[in-house]
Amino acid sequence: MAIDNTALVRRNETIPAAEVSAPFEPADLGQALALATSLAQASLLPAYLRGKPADVFMTLLLGRDLGLTAMQAITGIHVIEGKPSVSAQTAVALVKRSPLCAFFRQVESTDAIATYETQRKGEAAPQRLSYSIEDARRAGLGGKQNWQRFPSAMLRARAAMALARDVYPDVVANIYDPDELDDAVHRAEAQSVTAPPPPSSPTAAPARKPPMPAPPARAPSGPGPTVRAKAEAIEAELAARDAKAKAEDEAAIDALGKSMPPINMSADADVDGWPDRKPKPQTRPVQPGDEAFGPVDRPDTEPLLVAIGVARSTDDLAAILPDIAALPKVMRSEAAEELAARAIGMYARCETEADGALQAAIWDLLLETHKVAPLHAATRERAKAADAAARKAVGG
Repeated sequence: MAIDNTALVRRNETIPAAEVSAPFEPADLGQALALATSLAQASLLPAYLRGKPADVFMTLLLGRDLGLTAMQAITGIHVIEGKPSVSAQTAVALVKRSPLCAFFRQVESTDAIATYETQRKGEAAPQRLSYSIEDARRAGLGGKQNWQRFPSAMLRARAAMALARDVYPDVVANIYDPDELDDAVHRAEAQSVTAPPPPSSPTAAPARKPPMPAPPARAPSGPGPTVRAKAEAIEAELAARDAKAKAEDEAAIDALGKSMPPINMSADADVDGWPDRKPKPQTRPVQPGDEAFGPVDRPDTEPLLVAIGVARSTDDLAAILPDIAALPKVMRSEAAEELAARAIGMYARCETEADGALQAAIWDLLLETHKVAPLHAATRERAKAADAAARKAVGG
């Protein structure tokens, strides 16, 4: 049977770009926010956007204003000190795509000077702009590594971006090359550090507080770190602080468990130090809902819960299971959940000590606890995740 391939493939026919990309572009703010939330979780996203859906959302909106697709905006737009920046090539592409541009072309490009020329439709003559290496030196750019290694490319970027902003402000208004913004940020920081304080008026009232000492000036050996590098350093420091605080909390909890007073033992205590396995009934007045538990006299679960809380090993917890099995159904479920939570907490020791035997013992204990009283779905999921992590840590 012959198959008609024309229904599957359109031969020798170019599919318009809009037809391919349109389904992937958000149609409203709700879709844009949903897309930003999903993309923020991607590991392929630039580091300064990863895990920041609000920043991704802002980048998508900036790209939409410039006529860029979502992926073009994410890969081509950088926000430095609140100002959007795109590469010179992207800015020139936006200008050439605009119906206002008659032409935009390079006239000259050497290691000493770059010249571009353009004509806006409706204007009588074209406009030309040049940027030379002398202009770069006067601006303090000559010592930068990129300017020393790629002078012609850096000159072209400066000339093209400046001409695009001058002639087409309605197309690339307030858009800068990342190198321009980085240079502007460093100049502003240097001015704030080295600028002398204004002279005080002889009639001015004395200040209430002494002025704060100025921070040390930036070392003149080379340009400082970029704003993006500063942000990454701050994020790394905050992550280190969180990890340290978490470790201190865990150590405090462990110390609290060791310092708890021993359980009050009865005269008929077992040899291993645990209370008598037979739960002692506690008589109290009849309360509403007691009919759901059967007799009025109900066992006191407080000693069991305390024993679970101070248990140091899986054997300690396993010894408590018979007492839990003897409880009424509702009370049995509550105690089993407490025991399972304590057992799951012991998985951390498997990861730090790489103890495969302990990991297996915890899992067997959880299975036996589930037989005594079915555990909640959330508890089972936590147990599976902790067991998988422990297996990975011990190489199982």
